[in-house]
Amino acid sequence: MLRLSLRMADANETLAKEYITKAVTGGLMVDNNDALIVNHFTGGENYSRNSIGLALYNELNAGTCTMGKTWIDWLKNNDDPRLEIVALPNESGEYKGLPNGYIPSTITEYEGVENVNIKTFYSQFNTNVYNEGTPNILLSYAEVELMLAECVYRGFASGDVETHYNNGVTAAMKDYTIYNSNLSISDDDISDYLVANPYDENNALKMINEQYWAATYLRIKTNCCV
Repeated sequence: MLRLSLRMADANETLAKEYITKAVTGGLMVDNNDALIVNHFTGGENYSRNSIGLALYNELNAGTCTMGKTWIDWLKNNDDPRLEIVALPNESGEYKGLPNGYIPSTITEYEGVENVNIKTFYSQFNTNVYNEGTPNILLSYAEVELMLAECVYRGFASGDVETHYNNGVTAAMKDYTIYNSNLSISDDDISDYLVANPYDENNALKMINEQYWAATYLRIKTNCCV
């Protein structure tokens, strides 16, 4: 209800606020353990596997898919600890993303080098994060906290924007253990990130929604609507 209400806020603010209030009053997620997930399994029938993770894995093996420049650069520019979780360094030991809109046959001129092999020239996706056996997160606590940050900022709910923002960023970085228990980001690294990238009221909506974008990475079935 919260997500749907916030999506229609610009079209009907009064109705959005009414249902945001109902959602908050009714109770929301309180930590990452409340995440709404669908579990999948490796092997067996197709219906039991994460079909998106399987397709992604196959594309990576075929060398027709790589990490995007927009995502990689955003993580690098913010010194984001999620970078080393989601991506693998390229053949030069660097994190480098493929510019959007380019394919193997057109990227050579852009990069100014011959025979670009996108499988080794660019960073590849870490399949320990997402594969045929990993769960799908349909709604996370991180999303809820970041939506609440926007709701408070826009006057749809009471509370402290910065607190919800920090809670959301922290929860999003902890989300990766849902995919794989070994993919943890330390509390110190998260704290350092928040100190280096503090909430700024003058750029509130940009910061909140960029973090929501980052938090919903891999939520392929919902990202198109965010």
